Amino acid sequence: MGEKLSFIQGALILTIANLISRVLGFVFRIVLSNEIGAEGMGIFQLVMPVYMTALSITTGSISVTVARLVAQSASRSNHRYTYRIIILSLMFIIAVSIIISGIILLFSDYLSTNILKDERTLISIIVFAPALFIISSSAVMRGYFEGIQNIRPSAIANIIEEVARIGFVLFIIDAVLPMGIEYAVAAAMLSSVIGEISGFLFMAYNYKLRQQRYKASKYGPPINNIKLILNIIGITVPLSLNRFINTLLQSIEAVIIPQRLMVNLSKQKALSLFGELTGMALPIVMLPSIVVNSLSVTLVPAVAEAYDKNDLLTLERRVSESMEYTMIVSFASSAMLLSLSNEIAIALYHNPEVGTFMKMFSLVVPFIYLSQIMSSTLNGMGKQTLTLINTSSASIMRTLCTYFLVADPKLMVKGYFIGYYLGFIILFLLNFICIKKFIVIHINPEFFMKTVLSSILFCIILRLLYYLNPISNGLINLAITLSLALVAYIMILIYTGAMNIENLMKMIPFLRRV
Repeated sequence: MGEKLSFIQGALILTIANLISRVLGFVFRIVLSNEIGAEGMGIFQLVMPVYMTALSITTGSISVTVARLVAQSASRSNHRYTYRIIILSLMFIIAVSIIISGIILLFSDYLSTNILKDERTLISIIVFAPALFIISSSAVMRGYFEGIQNIRPSAIANIIEEVARIGFVLFIIDAVLPMGIEYAVAAAMLSSVIGEISGFLFMAYNYKLRQQRYKASKYGPPINNIKLILNIIGITVPLSLNRFINTLLQSIEAVIIPQRLMVNLSKQKALSLFGELTGMALPIVMLPSIVVNSLSVTLVPAVAEAYDKNDLLTLERRVSESMEYTMIVSFASSAMLLSLSNEIAIALYHNPEVGTFMKMFSLVVPFIYLSQIMSSTLNGMGKQTLTLINTSSASIMRTLCTYFLVADPKLMVKGYFIGYYLGFIILFLLNFICIKKFIVIHINPEFFMKTVLSSILFCIILRLLYYLNPISNGLINLAITLSLALVAYIMILIYTGAMNIENLMKMIPFLRRV
């Protein structure tokens, strides 16, 4: 299997693909807003939560389940069992998708009129509902390629999806605009569906090619289909429930934050603070999570493979290595927010108050990112119930703090940050305690100190470069400053020994062939 990459290399490829997808997604938003205007974008945004909720139910965490089971099967070179996992996963998720699609279509009128309170959303709901089974099948394909640790098809599919979305919306939007804004929004929704289908077809084609290359034998030990499907359901349900609870609590938070702020502030001021906090500051804070998200995706099958073989040495090395890379990314993110949060906020939003919020988020970033890596480790080891308990406990704590503290006139927004910090610190500690029961995490204290020192120097370099740069344009200055400072940060990490240059070269698939 020459195409198999290390989970670090897979994470790097997925990170690059996700960055390209983010840029293309931004282009899609610009194109769409120019075509359908602010009102059309408002209607589109109304439909998106229903669309995303439906996807969270139908796709759930099936890709994580498939990745884990396929990694275990592939480690034994049992291709027959691997393909049975795919077939049964597809049957299960398609059945769930058909049920959810039927419910959405049956109650589409009620959803548009009573829940979204805009009848113009009806056509868009009808457009995306029948496509759920294709989109859910795409999640199974992603899980398969993640499981065999060949991340390229999934990464390329991400880019194909965004290109298809943009191409289709440009092709059709002018033709449907005269029919009414609801039809234009439905066309935009259809373009999202077309994008998902395009990505699925690409992965299905690659799956077919691989299936022909590694034909599963018709002979071998019998496979208990009932036992396997129960295993698939048993892994998927806790993971999906975890996602559902988190989504629900995040939705509750989104409702109660402005409401609790209104106890002491006007409605307009409360909504403004809420928008600055969650709509402006938090997306910038979480932007570097693209790297950690990619690492989390590739870590699950890597952990599952080693855990299934009872190869604790490899398992501990992979977990420790992923945590070290996460520290490098998270400490740099904290340094950037501490150093240039106000400058970033002014350049992007012309609002220094957003910069204050970004700085307040800065020190919790390592806890967020490390918690995510540890959750993926537990999922890879089949401890998804522990992940559910830990994540739910932390989320409930954060929501309770938000409810009781934000209404306090002495705290208000600070109350939200207290809950946010407490929630992620608790999640970090719970995950760490759980993992320590099964494996030993090796984090070299010398590496930790070198990374902290490098991030402090990175913070200072960012500040100096920004104010020594003669360019007056804030965005250009930021781009140059961040680029040069990141190069300096990597050089410092290499110089101090926190990052090995040989390991850095091995991370990059095309350089290892040079």
